[in-house]
Order: sequence, then structure tokens, then C-alpha cells
Amino acid sequence: MDPSPNGTTRNLNPNKQLGFLLLFIFSASSILYSQSILQSFRDDWSNNDYNDDNDDDEFDGVGLRGIQRRETSEPNEITTIEVSSSSSNWTSTWLNAIPSDHHASPYILYVHVGKTGGIALERGIPISTRKVIATLKCIVRMTATNISLHDAHQSCLHQIYRNQATAELAKHVLAHKHLWSTLYKSIPQLPNLMDFAMKNLDTILITTRNPVDRVVSNFNYQRNELVEQYVKKTKSREEKEKIQNSQHKFSGKGMKESFYNCFADVRYMAEELVHFFHLNQNDTNSHSMTLRTTSSNNNIVYNNMNCGQLAMSILSFRRAGGLSHYTSNYRWYKQLTIDERPEVPVLVVRTEYLWQDTTNIEVGLGGNSSNFMRSHHTMSHGSEKYAVTARLETDLQRKAVCCAIYDDLQAYQDIVLSALNLDKYEKRETMISVYRDCSVDHDVSDSDTLYGTKFWKTWFASNCNRRSQATM
Repeated sequence: MDPSPNGTTRNLNPNKQLGFLLLFIFSASSILYSQSILQSFRDDWSNNDYNDDNDDDEFDGVGLRGIQRRETSEPNEITTIEVSSSSSNWTSTWLNAIPSDHHASPYILYVHVGKTGGIALERGIPISTRKVIATLKCIVRMTATNISLHDAHQSCLHQIYRNQATAELAKHVLAHKHLWSTLYKSIPQLPNLMDFAMKNLDTILITTRNPVDRVVSNFNYQRNELVEQYVKKTKSREEKEKIQNSQHKFSGKGMKESFYNCFADVRYMAEELVHFFHLNQNDTNSHSMTLRTTSSNNNIVYNNMNCGQLAMSILSFRRAGGLSHYTSNYRWYKQLTIDERPEVPVLVVRTEYLWQDTTNIEVGLGGNSSNFMRSHHTMSHGSEKYAVTARLETDLQRKAVCCAIYDDLQAYQDIVLSALNLDKYEKRETMISVYRDCSVDHDVSDSDTLYGTKFWKTWFASNCNRRSQATM
């Protein structure tokens, strides 16, 4: 019924009645669904009910889903594997692993994982995304007329680069995978460019960085990116200074704003994760308690989640609005590339040894070892000017982050150990650094073994005591 101007009532239009009814049903069902999902999540966590049947878990915007992807059985015993050693002439192994007709011109998919020095690499070589895409489009068009891939590649390189002095590595990058690679759009009547590259590549080159360091770098980068967005919206100098303060609360209601309203810097987030995983049984450290004062309550901050739950959803799962480098992690890139072509050799460029690894690959392709001696580009995204930046301070903080990203640690280890261009000592040194960050016991005197492919799942089950969400 609807009040009329004279105080009486009149019947609502039937269409309005139906609309209100549908709106009521939708709202009620949404609330019930949200409550059931959250209760299911709480039950799973309190009962330690693991489920490893679904590898496509996602954060669904309501509760924490992905972290439930666990084994139902008892964890396997921790096993070690012998680290494979790449010979000094690793290029022979590489060439033997790719088709013989590709030996003269390997086709490389360059995978740029966010916050691993990829832009510095691209500028230092340089690798021009514009030229890579132009070359790939040219190849696709030419091969569509029954010209061989090799002949098309050589012809297109000549057309695009016109005999310019170019690093060998740049010439052999068939495609560049970063985030969703939206620049690789389809050409009418021709195959999808990225699909064509995935089908014809014979080598995957991927950039890596210690996963804990990558989380810290990304936290600082994304927060300051958000600060800049808000600064650009205001003309008041006083207001700009307030926005740049670490304690500033962003006015937006999105996931990104909610996340950074919870945590003034990365240490606050790490301390909340220490509490989340119950790593510090006493929780009495005054400094730790101070860091948790802004996030230790049970207040709902975003889609039925408090600050601790929101941090876990962002660090652990496959979807996070405005926080792409968290969801586009090692596991994500590995699934889209290495797992799609498991027979293809993998080369790794580590951020910690960016130009050493890059030069090694350039020489393997027949290039000059001095090509990058003067380049050694760095790219900080302006981090030296960030209004807020911080690093993890304690072993527990680092271990808590490891607990949150344990499955990404496994993907990272799998990538590093598969690298043809790294010898066993380089692989071991790279992983020992991660073991230290995560407080993993390892026999440093054993130079030939590392933990196996199921290790991080077992480590998580043994080291990361999760609290029931009902008690957070």
C-alpha cells in the first residue's frame, strides 16, 4: 500500500509489488548465503578440516576459502630431494630439450612476476613490449600464409628491428606475460596472440624474488599507490599531508582501502598474522601488542571479515580487488605457463642476481657477456619517495607471512629447482634464504639436498596453528 495525497491509501502498481518482492527475496538469500559461507569457514578452521580436492579455490568476497585447500590425511613425512646440478655448459642441456629446428632461434616466453625487478630487466636489456608485440603479430600473419615459423621469425625481426644493435635475449622473446597481458589482443581472423605464443614457445624465462621480500615490497608499493591516488584528488596541501601520514584512514569502502585502513605498515599486518596463526602463545610482547592496536578487534571491515581475515584473504587467495600482485603470484603464473607446458625448459632470473643471471642467459644465446655491463638498470617505482615504508623486524613476523603464503612458497621452490641456468649451489643458496625467513630447520652442512615438492604443505600443517575465527 502507498499513502495518497489526501491521507488515504492506494494499491501499489503490480510491477512495483513484484519488484519489491524480488528485492526482498534477493536480499534475504544473500544474507543467508553469506552467513552460511562464513559459518562453514569457521567450522572448517576450528575442526582443521582440510580439503585438497579443488585446486581452483578462490576468495569469494564473503569468507576465506582458499586456505581450506588442504589434505584430509595426515601430512606426509618431510622428504628431501637431491638438487640437480646444471653443468657449466648448461646451454647444451637447454638445446637438447627444445626441437632441433629451434636451435638457431629459440622462442622464449618472458614471464614477469610483479615486484621481481622485471621493469629494470626490460629497460636494461632492453626488451620493448611494443616491438615484441609487433614482431609476434607479424609472425602470426606470415605463418597464416604457410611460411615456416623460423622464416617468419627471421623476416619479422628484420622488419621490426632493422639490424639495430639488439641483445640476443630481446630478439628471442616471443611474448611477454605480465598480469593479464591485455596488450596481446587478437587479430581478426587470426589466432589469439598469447595462445599462439604458448603453442610455439620452447623456453619459459621467469623472474623471481624471495617470496617474503616480494610481499613486503608489494605491500609498500600498493599502499603508496593508493596514497598517490587520493593525493591527486585533493588540492589542499594540508589534506595531502594528512593522506601521506601512516595513520591516515582512506574514505573508500573497497577491499584495497579496507586493507590499508587496517594496517599502517607491513609490520602491523605481520603481527596480526602472528596472532592469526597463534605463533606467539603468550602475545605479551609490548611492541607486538602496540603494532596490533589498530587491527586486533573483531570489527567487520570488509564483506563479513575483520582485519586478520582480510589479510589472509588477500595474501592467500586468487582474487583481490585492486591488489593484483598478491593474486598474480608464483602459483598463478606457474599454473598459466609452466604447468601448461611442463615439457618446456625453464630459465630463471633472480632479482637478487638480476644482471648475473641475465648475462649468463645472454651468453647462452650467443650474445656478448659485456652487453649489460653498463646497463644494470634499477627500477624502484619511486620507493625512495614513499610516504610510508617499512620492513619486517622479527623472526615471528617473517614466519607468519610464510604461513600465509605457504602454497606460493612451494610454487616458488618448484620454479627455482627447475631452472636449467642455475647450478645446484645457486639453487640451494636461493632456497636457504627462504628457509631462514620462515624459520625452517635445515642441515646447512648438506650441500646436495633441499626439501621436496610436498614440503611446504607439511611445514604449514606442523608450524601454523590456526585459531578458530570465532575467537579472533
